[in-house]
Amino acid sequence: MLNQIKNAIIGKLNLDKIMWIMVPAMILTPFYTYYMGVSKKEVPPYPHATVTDTATHYPQDIVFRYVMLINSSFLALIFFVVFRWLEFQAFRVKYPPPLKYQFYLAEASILCYAITIGTIDGKGIGKLHGPCAVIFFIIWLVTVLNMTVYMTKLRNWDSSVMSKLSLRLKQILGFYITGVWAYCLYYISQESSGSANKQDIYIVIVEWNSVIINLFWVLTLVMEWKSFNICLVKKK
Repeated sequence: MLNQIKNAIIGKLNLDKIMWIMVPAMILTPFYTYYMGVSKKEVPPYPHATVTDTATHYPQDIVFRYVMLINSSFLALIFFVVFRWLEFQAFRVKYPPPLKYQFYLAEASILCYAITIGTIDGKGIGKLHGPCAVIFFIIWLVTVLNMTVYMTKLRNWDSSVMSKLSLRLKQILGFYITGVWAYCLYYISQESSGSANKQDIYIVIVEWNSVIINLFWVLTLVMEWKSFNICLVKKK
């Protein structure tokens, strides 16, 4: 009874429940902007319009910035938790922890993410939008790949770290998004400077897949974090 009262006073919130709200919201928002843009003939259908193109029209520009900017802090929290969780698991099974620079790099990329989203507006985008988007997507890709490889090695060391199904889902998503990047970058490099339209198609494919697939990768973490709580604790 005393512990129940203590928990009620301190307060805690289950992390996987938050993820089931926030991550699907981030996945569905680009589909909403796409539907609005295409149905109102503001943009051509996929693969001729980037996520940004679909979001730079009213009212989807407001919805997109509202939902995605709020979730920038949530993504920072996810990066923080995943690295701390891996450090804990590595310590528990006596395996080398993940490299610290990956954590700081991932957290720093959130600034680029926030600038990318914040510069989307009905009047256009700023000069920082493109470079920040590229930097964020590249860091996000590297983070997903590094974490997938590390999780594979960690589970091979001790299978109690995560379920086989969870690891397979992460591996499939990581392998898929790597293949998309490799495929598109290859064909972009093969196209001549006069074939800008074809190059744009590959850029659209990379952007849409990077947004959706990486978010699904993040969502698979709920399989490990069902017992995780965000808590307010007294300073000792």
